[in-house]
Amino acid sequence: MFSSKLCSHPGKPLQLHLQHVAQSCLLKFRAAPNRLMDYMPVGYWEQLIWLMGFSHDLGKSTSYFQKYLFEKDDSKRAVMKNQPETGHSLISAVMTFRIAKIFVQDKGSDFLDQMPFFLYLIIKKHHGNINNAIPMGDEADELNIPYEHLDRQLDAIDQSELQYLFDTINKQLSLDIQCAELPESLSLFFKKELLRKEKNIFRDRCKQFDDYFIFQYLYSLLLHSDKEDAIFGSRPEIPRISIPTNIVERYKEEKFKSSGSRMNQIREDIFCDANRNISKMDLNHKILSLNVPTGSGKTLTALSVALKLRERLNQNSNAPRIIYGLPYTSIIDQNFEVYSSLFDTPDSNLLLKHHHLGEISYHQNDSAAEFETSEARFLIESWESEIIISTFFQIFHTLFTNRNRMIQKFHKLANSIVLLDEVQALPYKYWGLVRESIKKMSKMFNIYFILITATQPRIFEPDEILELVPNKAAYFAQFNRVNLHFHPEKIGLNSFIEKCCDEIRRSDESYLFVMNTIDSSIRLFEELKKMELNADYFYLATNIVPRHRLDRINAIKQSQNRKIIVSTQMIEAGVDIDVQNVWRDFAPLESINQVCGRCNRNFSDKKGNVRIFEIVNENHRNTPFSKYIYGTSALSIIETKAALGNKSSISETEFLQNMDAYYQKLKEKIAGDESDKNLEYMTNLQFADLYKSFKLIDNKDYERQDVFIEIDNEAQRAWSRYNSLIKINDPFERKNEFLKFRKDFYDYVISVPSKYVNCGEEHPSGIVYAPFNSLDFCYDKDTGWKRSTGDGGCYVF
Repeated sequence: MFSSKLCSHPGKPLQLHLQHVAQSCLLKFRAAPNRLMDYMPVGYWEQLIWLMGFSHDLGKSTSYFQKYLFEKDDSKRAVMKNQPETGHSLISAVMTFRIAKIFVQDKGSDFLDQMPFFLYLIIKKHHGNINNAIPMGDEADELNIPYEHLDRQLDAIDQSELQYLFDTINKQLSLDIQCAELPESLSLFFKKELLRKEKNIFRDRCKQFDDYFIFQYLYSLLLHSDKEDAIFGSRPEIPRISIPTNIVERYKEEKFKSSGSRMNQIREDIFCDANRNISKMDLNHKILSLNVPTGSGKTLTALSVALKLRERLNQNSNAPRIIYGLPYTSIIDQNFEVYSSLFDTPDSNLLLKHHHLGEISYHQNDSAAEFETSEARFLIESWESEIIISTFFQIFHTLFTNRNRMIQKFHKLANSIVLLDEVQALPYKYWGLVRESIKKMSKMFNIYFILITATQPRIFEPDEILELVPNKAAYFAQFNRVNLHFHPEKIGLNSFIEKCCDEIRRSDESYLFVMNTIDSSIRLFEELKKMELNADYFYLATNIVPRHRLDRINAIKQSQNRKIIVSTQMIEAGVDIDVQNVWRDFAPLESINQVCGRCNRNFSDKKGNVRIFEIVNENHRNTPFSKYIYGTSALSIIETKAALGNKSSISETEFLQNMDAYYQKLKEKIAGDESDKNLEYMTNLQFADLYKSFKLIDNKDYERQDVFIEIDNEAQRAWSRYNSLIKINDPFERKNEFLKFRKDFYDYVISVPSKYVNCGEEHPSGIVYAPFNSLDFCYDKDTGWKRSTGDGGCYVF
């Protein structure tokens, strides 16, 4: 019997790694029901998916790679790593392309005929980020590459070792491929069959939008399975968990059993309506809406309907994962705490929080050992849990990207329930892209999308989306908690500040002032603070460190005193506070509606008051502050003014009608250029172009600088650990060490426009360090970073 000497990793036989990855790809494919059999028989899918997993590292059989793998001298390894002969992805991809070509021939399927090229692209870039499929535009592609070294690599493979691997492929795919039949020149084969012929075939083929999602799904299967085996040695034991369908009801009974207020009765009615409708709806409806007023208990209702739907869809132990997406990291912690209390401190394989600044910790009580940092990071970024709370960025940049690290979790979307909370936060320019992608993915991969909002944008037509609360208008009609007043005359910032001071001097109620810019918010807060009223003062903006933002939100909720709060628009998205009076600088209608949700949130007997002003900068040609945030010709601002007409006041009960008309006008006038461009990139597999184009968070016109504020003893310890990383030479070890305290570190980091940062020496990381003894010069304990171009008193290492 032949005994192979090849290894994929130190101490791991190559044959074993290939078998593990192939089997893992296949198990993942079988675990999530999909509609891919509409494109070709499921048997072909399974054979090609297995081939993808098994052949992805065939190139590791070269003597070049084997010598590199076992070289002990770091300097020699560094030289060998950069030699093209040491690389294994391209030669693996070319050999897989040839094997797949033999497999698909004479099977009479147009879709099947493109699979060899798909497998070539996937395997070629199973390390690194994928470029455009073929030459197109200015971006790099996966065909115009150096390939002359392929012949040297082929000559460096022991034929008996390679035939041993081919025999396993032959048995699985019922083929008879022999090493002797390989092209005499692999370089020439690449040039003729891929660089020339396949490029032209792909360019001329009638490409389908579906191909992009199929490709990313297959790519994800390989990326995840390969990383999984490299980290764990095999598939980790992460058991699936059943969740009681009525757990939200039990939680509500225990937590709210003594409350019979009008607000809670409305919340209960909405909760029951949504649950009743999800339990009886036709499961062919894949795009759903929970469109109910702000403050009506959407967080718990959304989870309850998702659990009811999960129970209906649970077949053969393939319960759908629930993926809860939110637009901002600032509200993830709040929702995560609610769900954590509901499940009573759950393990990570039941409830998981994932965003780019989250803690790298994955705990499982029945696990035999603690997960190392690299293992925990992989499990978190792979969404290895029943309920995942994450960001829109993580979800949509998994869909529209070329980044290896993001794509690895793409397959976890298959057979899932995706909750998109505050969906109105999606940029208008991407409505068409999101609409077409959600429609396609819901059908192909059996995904249910639930759009959650108080202000449903017109991303979908009414006949494309099923309302879980069909009588929502009746609920909106009951919400008459606030009087909304619009002040038609523009007002300068100084005059506005005077008006605010006069108002709160005559009243003993609490106030929330929401400004469009940090500069204007600081000006207002400083003037109000000078009044020294008998009240608790709070300032909220991204200008203060995240640790203090969370502390202040909690303090606002707990304070029993009169409150004077000044904030920027960060207060809008799901921040659960309640005051009698809200004054806001002018903004799009959905933002106005959101801020109304912070006023008289819990239905007190006395109606709250919301006043909207158009505040202008007297020092800059009376420019409205709204233009600094929403643009000089923002369609949303124009249509907000049109929707309001000449009205000076609107009741909360009119919100639904106004929002519908507003979104309809926006949809009619939105240019589809941005969405159409990205849809075309996807259809043509222009991965690099898509990544460059799709930006969920637009970069501002000015450069920004991350600043670390050494505000307290914990911050000092975090900076000391960060500074000590310089001593670690190995970049992977250094990164792994940083992940252990990344969350603590970023609790003290803010992003500041560079013009407001006075920098000295550069640290390789580029982070600006504001030490404790400099805070009097650069950081105010109330309002955060001092936005002055003068002496900032900070240092960069």
